Amino acid sequence: MFYFIRKKIYQHFRHKFRKKYLKLLEKCQSAKKTGINLGNSEGKFYNLYNVDCFYGNQVDIVADLNKIFPFKDNSIDILYCSHLLEHLPDKIKSMNEIGRILKSNGYAIILLPHIDSHYAFADPTHKSFWCIETFAYFDINNDLFNRFHKIYGIITGFKIIDSFKDEITIHIILQKK
Repeated sequence: MFYFIRKKIYQHFRHKFRKKYLKLLEKCQSAKKTGINLGNSEGKFYNLYNVDCFYGNQVDIVADLNKIFPFKDNSIDILYCSHLLEHLPDKIKSMNEIGRILKSNGYAIILLPHIDSHYAFADPTHKSFWCIETFAYFDINNDLFNRFHKIYGIITGFKIIDSFKDEITIHIILQKK
């Protein structure tokens, strides 16, 4: 009984969260803003440029995201990143790169497995492990960011617009500040 109720609650919040980020993507598309979809080679998503490390019919830009992201500073309005960051070894470097390429007030929509899920550890290509609290170190409204960003080398601060964790995935929308 409890499992069924929990599953319904997760479905409700997942749907609510998805509506919020789809609205951001639609706004970006209608305003002809520049958006990228990191780590996707499976199909077009709105009019975002697909960036992946593999060549494919739907890939617009092939890049090794373990290195510097292949975009100019402050050039991206919206970034969608579903189940990619856990494949990159350095959380701070990855978040600094996202911050570097996003325009001021640009959005990052990030989905990735959280450490409470066995999926975070099951895939042998996962190199970093995240929890919802990890993002506190990048949140300008959190004391952890204010205390540690200089010491840890965190260059860009974000505002957390929305976040939600279901049984497998962290869903978070960040805005560059």
